[in-house]
Amino acid sequence: MTMLHYPQYECEFDAETQEFYDGVVDMFTGIREGHIGRYCFSSARSDNDRVRGDEHWTRFIKTSAAYYPYRHEIEIIRHAASHIGKLVSDAHTFIDLGTGSLNSFERKVLPIIRAGKFKEITFVDLCTAFSEIATARLKEELADIKTNTFLGNFFNSLPMPQSKAAINLFGITLGNIVVDLPNETPEYALTRTMKHFAAPLKEKGGYFIFDYDTNEDESSLHASYEHPSYHAMELTILDRVKRDLPTSNFDPDDFEHVTVWHQRWKLLAHGVRAKTDLKFSIGPYQIDVPRGKFYRTGSSFKYSDVTIEQVAENAGFRKLQVFSMPGSTMRVAVYAMRP
Repeated sequence: MTMLHYPQYECEFDAETQEFYDGVVDMFTGIREGHIGRYCFSSARSDNDRVRGDEHWTRFIKTSAAYYPYRHEIEIIRHAASHIGKLVSDAHTFIDLGTGSLNSFERKVLPIIRAGKFKEITFVDLCTAFSEIATARLKEELADIKTNTFLGNFFNSLPMPQSKAAINLFGITLGNIVVDLPNETPEYALTRTMKHFAAPLKEKGGYFIFDYDTNEDESSLHASYEHPSYHAMELTILDRVKRDLPTSNFDPDDFEHVTVWHQRWKLLAHGVRAKTDLKFSIGPYQIDVPRGKFYRTGSSFKYSDVTIEQVAENAGFRKLQVFSMPGSTMRVAVYAMRP
């Protein structure tokens, strides 16, 4: 593992912590934003560790009545899984991106695996706890299937399958892409992301199974994330700053999690807002934060059906089928890689 040295503090960071450090510093110094949301799923290292994003997420999806994407997605998959299995029946490998909690795996991913004819499963995740739980659960039911774990940020790197594969991305994660607003449009960034997911499928062919949300109703979007466990999960990012980075006078409790809707970009921005005037340091950087200052940590972009189809076509995919349910803004789509 590559170690990076910080002489000012006589400490060493592994490569992942270096990436986290760079992202946090860039956000607080105004260089970029909306790029560190994935760290909200970080896990605890000890009993008294406040970094428990994975646990907060599990509690959130189990107890939230307003978070419609999860419930609707499960219902759509319940009805569509067998048909999806037929659409991708010639895929040898199933690559699941960001498996999530055991509940999510059992109700969303496992039905697709059961319906397909996959010989090999690869779990791709930053959170080792999620991938380990999914592997153990899969082995209980399909002991002979080959499993692999690819640790990393799937928005940056992906495994290269040796045979035809189906890449699976649920949890409306396609809405969490990093977009350099206002210098680029969400559509431009989404095209880049789609091409990234298409790259491993170009040689052997395959499929992209994913979900997205078309909702643009501001009140329902805010309400879907208004839950103490979700707020705690998002603030896990700051708990991790306190735990893993060299800081002075930094207190995660000085911030609160809020969401902001931007109709122009069809974006529900997730971020942290300062409760009071703050002065703290991260490494050698001195940060002054006025009360009420908002920092966008992550994003929930919403897409129209037309946008998704156009972007996917530009990335080299062709639509096979899109599944939904009456009254829902959620979609589960299956696209094939064009020869």
